[in-house]
Amino acid sequence: MDTLIAAIGSLVTGLANLIPLMGTTNQHLANITAPQPPTTPSHKYKPNPPRAYDGSPNRINATIQEHEIFFRLSNFTNDQDKILYVLGNTSGGNKDYATTWADAIRSQILSREEEIENANTHNTANPTALINVPGLRFANWKAFAKEMTQQFGLMSGKQEAIDTIRLIEQGNMTCEEYATVFSTHFIRSGYNETSGLEEFKRGLNRALRMKLETTFPLPDDNADGSTNVTNWALRAVELDRQWRIANKRDKEYGNKGRNNDKPTQRTNYQNQGTNRFEPRNEPRNAPPTKDPNAMDIDRNRRSGFSGNFADATCYHCQRKGHIARNCPDSDKPKVFPPRGARLRTLLSQMTEEEREEAKKDLGF
Repeated sequence: MDTLIAAIGSLVTGLANLIPLMGTTNQHLANITAPQPPTTPSHKYKPNPPRAYDGSPNRINATIQEHEIFFRLSNFTNDQDKILYVLGNTSGGNKDYATTWADAIRSQILSREEEIENANTHNTANPTALINVPGLRFANWKAFAKEMTQQFGLMSGKQEAIDTIRLIEQGNMTCEEYATVFSTHFIRSGYNETSGLEEFKRGLNRALRMKLETTFPLPDDNADGSTNVTNWALRAVELDRQWRIANKRDKEYGNKGRNNDKPTQRTNYQNQGTNRFEPRNEPRNAPPTKDPNAMDIDRNRRSGFSGNFADATCYHCQRKGHIARNCPDSDKPKVFPPRGARLRTLLSQMTEEEREEAKKDLGF
């Protein structure tokens, strides 16, 4: 009997020791299988606030993305807080359109919230009354972002992108700059790849466009065989870059040749007995050759003047020994030579043949 009692006591003691061990094991298994809560990053920093939005269609998508990143890093979780923050950061634009829109949406949101609060209060006082509780202006942040994109970017931004693509030209831009501007508007335009490629090539400078269209092999298409505008743009950029490098190198080589201290020896092929034509090195804008048979009407201006002012005749006072610009009587009225004196002087300096030609010209 004592042995049985001792055995039962030993069994009870073993069971008592086993119960806490089972609880610990179960807890350990629960810890392993239960999902662990996300760990909070050890680093915390305050992000810069996104830029204010002025209603520009070109920036609507970037504005939404900037705010979403800001909300994520700042632990914004309430959708209504996100919406009110964006509305407070929207202002300006053409005729202050963005401010007007933001003020109107904010007023609607606050009015709806006030109606909901009043309805809930009245419903608590009268539980049996039927009250139509209004819904929120926006169900969530995504709904607000979609409406804002439609308001500022979906229509006006697309049409603006199409108009820009139709007018943009490379001009003085490098092909890299032109391709960057084109791709920015092409994404928003809604053009397909084929139409986009035609517009891209139309805006290129003519020489680059001709080079691009005759390049070989042609840029790769997409996997489905459709046109890939990006590959064509990359090929055009590479062609333009190679041309600019070659043009710069050509100018450098040209400058070296011009700055060489050793003069360039020009070969006279004509003296070597070859048939190569060597043009005469005549100065540009050279005066025409005088007709030897033409009458020299300038002789009278040089009459009696042999380079010595003592033989010169003054055209102002008609005296010898000086010229008109040195005339001591320049302040006095000009004295004209006797009638026929110049003609006689001219005839005296002519040869007999020139006199006969002059008489024929004068009708004698």
